[in-house]
Amino acid sequence: MSTDFETLLRTAGSKVTPGRLALLKTLHKERRPVPVSYLEKKLTKNLDRVSLYRALDALVGAGIVTSIDFHHGHSHFELAVERPHHHHIVCTSCDTIEDTLCDMTPILAAVAKQSKKFAQVTNHSTEFFGLCRVCAR
Repeated sequence: MSTDFETLLRTAGSKVTPGRLALLKTLHKERRPVPVSYLEKKLTKNLDRVSLYRALDALVGAGIVTSIDFHHGHSHFELAVERPHHHHIVCTSCDTIEDTLCDMTPILAAVAKQSKKFAQVTNHSTEFFGLCRVCAR
């Protein structure tokens, strides 16, 4: 499926710029979470470092891109559209990353129910850490 990134940006109320379009196309091609350092190398002709960080911040705020913390000391980014909501399993030995679907509905309901100050949970971020099959041997 090919996304019309210009329409996506306009619908989200975000600026349509050549740099943002290049960023979205790069994330679309990768289909995996990537660090900013990777994006900087790929987009050196399209965005300088400051513009890249500003674009990522705006696109995360618009819900087009997701920022993920794999406990590496920096965020990873992936396209949030065209894919179902998912989580990741990260190998703590070799950094292998795998997408995983899991139904958090019962947990989110339990969190909201036990909260004294919140009526509902509207979003969440969950990553799993362990050893891949190769590292576990």
